[in-house]
Amino acid sequence: MDAIDTSAGIFHFMPISPRVITDASCLPATVSCGAARRRLITSWMENNMRLSAFAAILGASLALIATQAQASESIQGQWYTKGKRAIVTIAPCGQNICGRLTRFIEQPKNGVTTDVNNPDPALRKRKLVGLPILSGFVADGKKWRGKIYDPESGKTYRSIVTAGKNGTLSVEGCIAMFCQAQTWTAAK
Repeated sequence: MDAIDTSAGIFHFMPISPRVITDASCLPATVSCGAARRRLITSWMENNMRLSAFAAILGASLALIATQAQASESIQGQWYTKGKRAIVTIAPCGQNICGRLTRFIEQPKNGVTTDVNNPDPALRKRKLVGLPILSGFVADGKKWRGKIYDPESGKTYRSIVTAGKNGTLSVEGCIAMFCQAQTWTAAK
């Protein structure tokens, strides 16, 4: 009788797919080839299912941690504009965040209290108090992106607002890739 070398065992596990067992690789006296194939495939499937479950749990955990780490800080509240000339109240408006001019601390130049610089003649009679200054802001990582209206020029700009340290907001108005920033402070 010929000696059969079984030092490597009957099965050879591969990380991606099972080795195909040929009739010559089966041990005819002890294990049928069909049973060996079933055990090999079952074991391979169990290992892959465990690995897949672990990868899914790990991926979900990392996604949750990343979402929490990048959550935007709230910008809601009442804020003094640059130079404490006015107060803007930032609050939800629908699914977005918006800001309205709540009141003047320092009266506008020329005593004008309406939106006289608006390019739309139909909007020039709107009162500045209550006027939407910030509109359509949505969270984007640690920043909020939307639009800002400047009643002094009558122009609307792309805007980025970021909650700063010490209870401040960095409010940027942008044209193309050039931005100009102001620091707003919390109104107490």
